[in-house]
Amino acid sequence: MRTPAHKWRNGFVGQAVAALAAAVVAAAAAAQDPDPPPASIPPRPLPLTAVTADFVTAPESEAPAAPAPVKSEVIQAQCSSCGGGGLRPEYLPPPPSDDGCGGNCVPGQKCMRCEDYSGFGRLYCHFYNAFQCPDPCYEPRWLGAANASLFVDPARPANSMRFRWDRGLNLILPDRNEFFWARIGGKGPGTRVRSLDYNELSIYMEAGAERFSAFTEMPYRNWHGDPIGGGSGFTDLIIGTKSLLIDTELSQLTFQFKTYISTASPGKGIGTGHTSLEPGLLLASKIYCDTWFQGMIEEWIPISGDAETSGTLLHYAASLNHVIARPFVDSQFIATLEMQGYCFQDGTYTDPVTGNQVRSAGGNYLYLGPGFRWVISDHCDFGFGVQFAVTEKHFASTLYRTELRVRY
Repeated sequence: MRTPAHKWRNGFVGQAVAALAAAVVAAAAAAQDPDPPPASIPPRPLPLTAVTADFVTAPESEAPAAPAPVKSEVIQAQCSSCGGGGLRPEYLPPPPSDDGCGGNCVPGQKCMRCEDYSGFGRLYCHFYNAFQCPDPCYEPRWLGAANASLFVDPARPANSMRFRWDRGLNLILPDRNEFFWARIGGKGPGTRVRSLDYNELSIYMEAGAERFSAFTEMPYRNWHGDPIGGGSGFTDLIIGTKSLLIDTELSQLTFQFKTYISTASPGKGIGTGHTSLEPGLLLASKIYCDTWFQGMIEEWIPISGDAETSGTLLHYAASLNHVIARPFVDSQFIATLEMQGYCFQDGTYTDPVTGNQVRSAGGNYLYLGPGFRWVISDHCDFGFGVQFAVTEKHFASTLYRTELRVRY
């Protein structure tokens, strides 16, 4: 018969054996796990409600929440049959034969893209696709290299302000077609001049939307002529509009319409004495990486001017722009090579020696010169350029232009 002492000894021995076995198991686990949990942090006991006969689970209040469904903000930019968008339709999968998409779908319309491999054919297809099948992935924005010219107006409408200073030297025949002056001896100055120098400061303001804008320009002129002295004052007010006709990654084409309103005194040599209109087209086209071409062609049409002297003329200009350096963030130095010309279609001018009226029709002025544009940021740039007359007759023989533009 076992006594209570035997039970105590048996219980004591059993507990010692169990403790020794637990120590051996813990040592083996520590040898396998190089980073055991700190012994000072006791394991968190599971609540009694979470223990079952077969498995252990966390209480319902501590169960991890199900992940919220991710809501995608990506919106398909083309119709479902295209399978893609972009500028290279030849890499798109062929669309179903009955959708009329031609490999480049546009939301809300169907189109058949024009493709050709000849020089003229590619040019035609570019403009056709720009009108009929615009790229749904294209994001319009202002580019410094595409609008860097100083003598070609920017094709892209923008909310902007421009301060410009022109310095013209040795201007001859100032009343030709009444483009710069009113007729000498008529509404203009009463004395003939052999040549004159002038300075003209203008403030230009433009406001509008992505594809349309309206602008106004107010110049102030100071001039000195040989031999009659000089004059100064605000010249005729200019107002106008821009309408962007084509807007693609490779080119922009804009219709511009200017109106010159007679607000200055023509007798002082600071106005023409009549209203004139000037419709035209502006082009910006990407030639190569960091190289753009800008072009402009305008028809200047005088209204209610001198019946004999005033006459229409064609004004055209072109510029080749190339980014030569990017020294800072969003900053560019752009070199330009520019030309502009005037083709006189009718009208006359006053001969500075005899005072007789000489016909202007068939005459041409041509200018050529370099320039540069420093794009300080996407909202501000500074430019300087010079034009030299390459024809015997001209307006100013040398024209310097400096301007600061701010976009907002």
